[in-house]
Formats: sequence, structure tokens, C-alpha cells
Amino acid sequence: AEHPVTLAQDEITVTLDGKELRYGVDYIVSYENNTVEGTATAIVTGVGQYGYSGSVSAEFEIKVAEEPAEPTLEEIAVKEQCRKNYTEGETLDPAGLVLELKYSDGSTATAVYTEETAADFTFTPALDQQLTTSDTEVTVEYAGKTTAFNIKVQTAAVTIASVEVAEAPDKTEYTEGETLDPTGLVLRVIYSDGSDGTIGYNAETAADFTFTPALGTALTADIKEVAVTYQHHTANFAVTVNEKDPGTDPDPEPGDPGTKPEDPQKPGTG
Repeated sequence: AEHPVTLAQDEITVTLDGKELRYGVDYIVSYENNTVEGTATAIVTGVGQYGYSGSVSAEFEIKVAEEPAEPTLEEIAVKEQCRKNYTEGETLDPAGLVLELKYSDGSTATAVYTEETAADFTFTPALDQQLTTSDTEVTVEYAGKTTAFNIKVQTAAVTIASVEVAEAPDKTEYTEGETLDPTGLVLRVIYSDGSDGTIGYNAETAADFTFTPALGTALTADIKEVAVTYQHHTANFAVTVNEKDPGTDPDPEPGDPGTKPEDPQKPGTG
């Protein structure tokens, strides 16, 4: 056997007529069945050189010690919290979260949330769930154990999400050279909280609108659409720009052949 069991010297006491004999001098010890768990035998044999002969035996038990049980995880707790302040609509950010792991043998360890360990953690609310102001506590599960930490979610500011044309301007057909007239234009304004409203172009609101082509710019026949921007959000409406009829120029230039006066009659003619 690779590891036979033997008794230490102080575990053996041999006496004869009240005298304690000396191990290795007065006697030697051999063994039987001392390689497996169970009952083994120690055989004490006298050393004849010193006048001792014969042998005597005694049994002893061999027990294999059990391997110590692996400690089990009994409890987890938040050791270092991650981000805790949010605005509604954001999602939970567990970066930096550190858990303390407490085991049955009294030992402790830590578990840090990283990209590599993310699969070991489960959160409620889930990481892809948008937070609301009613979310005040996050539950985290790790290795079958749970703990929790508090968060604060504040109301999101209502902002403009988009605009669209609710009513086109009164005039959408032009002749080349005319400029854009946005009178009558009404935009529908859609907000981040899902609500909406309207804003019309007028003298009081004109400064809030910008147009492409800009107001005051002479329109050309290739322009088919006008972009209107309100509070950094843009919508479009269609326009038609007709080519100018050359014969309808109201202000002819001097010397224009089309408007040359007739030659006066020469004397003696007519």
C-alpha cells in the first residue's frame, strides 16, 4: 500500500513484569491489515538480543477522515453600490456594483459586476427596462441569493420630440421671383411625454420659425419643397413655383425691343 497506517511511538506502551520496555530496543512492531479502513493489528515482537522473545498483538481501528465540506454561500450584501440617481426613461447602470459574499464557514469574498461577470447577475427592474419614478428599489440576484439597493428616479423634463405640418400656408403656389409667404402655416408639436399641441406662424411667433429657402429669398422654378424649423425640429411642405412669362414683365428695361415706340412719320409721308 502507498500509505500504510502505523502507530506513533508514544501511542504504544509495552510492559513486562511492571517494567516498560523500550521501542526498537527491547521490541519491534509489525502490522497486518493496516492499508485500508477497518480493523488493523499491531504485533509486538521481543528482541532476543536483550533477552526478550515471543510476541503479542493488539487491534486498532483505521478511519479515513472525510474531506471537509465545501463552504456554501449563505448570504449576499451590497458592498459598493453602483449609480443610484436616474431620470425616468433611463435604464439601470450596474457598473461599479460590488457584492459581499458570506459563506457557511465564516469566510467572505466579493463579486464585482463587469462585462465578463454580467451573466452571473440578474436585476429587477431588468437592465433593458426603462425606469419610472415608481422604481425606488433594485433587487439583484447572484448565485441563487438576493439583496437590494435603493435608487431615485426623477421626472424627466418634457421636451419637443418632433414637429409636423398640420396646416400648410395659405399660399403654396408662386411665380418665379416671388418670396415665400408662410401666413396660415400651423405646425403640430409632439412632446417627449406623448402629448402634443399646435403652433401657428404669426407676427408674435415669427421669430421662432426659420425657413429654407429663407424668407425674402426669390423663389425659383426648381424649388419643390420648403423646410420649416421650429425649436430645432424640422418639417416640410410642398410648394409650386411657376416659371415667369417673359411677356408679362411689368417693368421693362429702357430700350427693350418689345416696348420700342413706333417711328414718327417722316415729313411728307402719310
